[in-house]
Amino acid sequence: MDLLSNFILGAGILVHFILIFLLLKGKEKNIEKQILSLIFFLLGMVIIHSFGELNHVLWMIYLGFPFADSIGFLIGPLFYLYVLAIYESQILIGIKPYRHFIPAMLYLAIISIPSLVFSILDKEVFYYLKYVNDREYLLHFQGIYLFLYVAYCYKKLGTYQKLLKDHFANLNKKDLKWIKFFFLGIMSLMLLDIILEITSVTQKNLKLDPDIFITLPLILLIVYLAYFGTTQSKILLPITALQAIPQPDQKLPKGGHHLTNASEEEIKELQKKLEDKLELEKIYRHEDLSLASLAIEIQTTGRKLSALLNHHLKTSFYDLINHYRIEEIKERMADPKFDKYTLLALAFEAGFSSKSSFNRIFKKETGESPSVYKKKIQKK
Repeated sequence: MDLLSNFILGAGILVHFILIFLLLKGKEKNIEKQILSLIFFLLGMVIIHSFGELNHVLWMIYLGFPFADSIGFLIGPLFYLYVLAIYESQILIGIKPYRHFIPAMLYLAIISIPSLVFSILDKEVFYYLKYVNDREYLLHFQGIYLFLYVAYCYKKLGTYQKLLKDHFANLNKKDLKWIKFFFLGIMSLMLLDIILEITSVTQKNLKLDPDIFITLPLILLIVYLAYFGTTQSKILLPITALQAIPQPDQKLPKGGHHLTNASEEEIKELQKKLEDKLELEKIYRHEDLSLASLAIEIQTTGRKLSALLNHHLKTSFYDLINHYRIEEIKERMADPKFDKYTLLALAFEAGFSSKSSFNRIFKKETGESPSVYKKKIQKK
C-alpha cells in the first residue's frame, strides 16, 4: 500500500508542477490562469507534505505544512476568484476580493506558522498553542468553510449561466458545465469524508482510513480540472449583464425592473419593434446576435429589452431567438424545395453555430430529434 501511495503522490507532485508551467509559460498573462496556477501550487504543496509524512522526509513535511494545515481556508476563496475571473474583468481592482482571504491569513498567522515553528524548534514558544494542539475540530471547521464556498461558487455559476442566456443566443463556446460538475464533485467528496469520519468514530472495529477513499477521487477531480481549466478561455459578460445582477444599492422598486415605470403603450411599441425585427427582418439568423446588438437594432437599451423579455414575455433572450430559429427550420422541413438541404445546412442558415446545440434545442422545442421530426413530416 505504501508503494502505491508513494507512486500516486509522486506522480501528483510532478503533474502539478507541469500544469503550473503550462499555465504560466504563455506570453499572455491571463488572471484566470494565474489563479488556477495558484490553486495547483497549493494542492501540490499539500501532496508534498503528504509525501513527506509517508516517507518521514522532514524538509518536505515542513515545506508543505502551512499550506496543508490551512488549505480549507485558502482554496475556497481562490475557486471563487477563478469563477469571477472567467466572467468578469478587472476583478482585482479594489479591496473587496482580498477580504475573502482574511480567515486564511489569520489562521496562518495564529495557528499554522506558530505550529510549524514549534515543530522545527521542538520548543514551546507560543504557549496558547497548547489549547489548540488537538486541531481536529479546526480541520472539520475548515471543511465546512470550504463546502460553503464551493456551494456559493456553484450558485454563482448558475447566476452567470442565466445571464448568458439573457444576453446570447449561442452558448456552445460559453458553456461552463464542466466546472459545475467539478464543484459538485468537491462537495460530494467532502460529504463522503464527513460520513467516513463519523463511521470510523462510531464503528471502531472497521478501522477505516478516510484518506484512502478520498485521495484517488480527489486526484481524478484535479486531473478533470486540469484538462478543462488549462484550455478554458475567458467568457466576459457584457457590462449590461453584470449590472443586471441585483445590487443592494440598486435604485429600483422592490421586485421592479427597468420597465416598471413604463406605460402600456411604451411596452407595446417596444414589443412591436422586437417582433418586426424577428418576423420581418429575421435578425435571429445572425449567428453572433446578442441582446446588446438587438437592443441597438430596435433603438432601446439592453436593460429595457431584458426587462421586456424576462418580465413581460416571460422568456430569456436565448430561448426566444432559438425558438424563432427552430420554427424557421420546421417550416423549411415541410417545404419540398428545401429537400436538397441537409439538416445541418438548415440549422446554420437559421443561425445555429454547432450541430450539438441545434440537436439539443430542437429536441427541447419539439420533443423529438430533427431527423425523426423530418421523417414524420415526409410521411404526412
